[in-house]
Amino acid sequence: MKGPKPRNLIVAISEGILGYMLYQSRCGIYEAYSEYLLYDPIVRISKDKNWKIESEFSVDSKKGKGDKQRIDFLFTSLTDDNIKIGLEIKYLKYGNSSLDIKKDMIKINSLKNFVDYSILYGFIIIAGNHSDSNVKKINNLADNLKLKYYYNRTFDNQFKKNFGITVFKVIELKNK
Repeated sequence: MKGPKPRNLIVAISEGILGYMLYQSRCGIYEAYSEYLLYDPIVRISKDKNWKIESEFSVDSKKGKGDKQRIDFLFTSLTDDNIKIGLEIKYLKYGNSSLDIKKDMIKINSLKNFVDYSILYGFIIIAGNHSDSNVKKINNLADNLKLKYYYNRTFDNQFKKNFGITVFKVIELKNK
């Protein structure tokens, strides 16, 4: 396969998010983190890696007013034949963060009904606090939802804040 591979993009985004969180923590603003803070490195890295990016992509057939179901990002390869990636981002804060990705999995799975593709991938990235208690939550979630780890990295900064990223692949579909 020529051009960018989905794994290269996901790993580059994951490593970029980790670096960005470390940089922001060095600036003393890790308390202000949210998933939206992570959008900038995602957009910049995907463009550098030859992927077209759409944020807040609708996966809802509702007509009229009201909030529609959306995924955080839809990537389309600019060099391969119609390869697409759906991506949802979850951010874990410090303290007793809750973590529920069932709705995100449903949105990622419904993407197949709203895009034309030759191959469609769907990922969920969990970024942020990867303390022991949050890693246990992530592991329990993976076990309960039968998810397999796709990529996982953590680091500690000098302030003993455990930052990390966990990526689960939710779907990989080939259109015949």
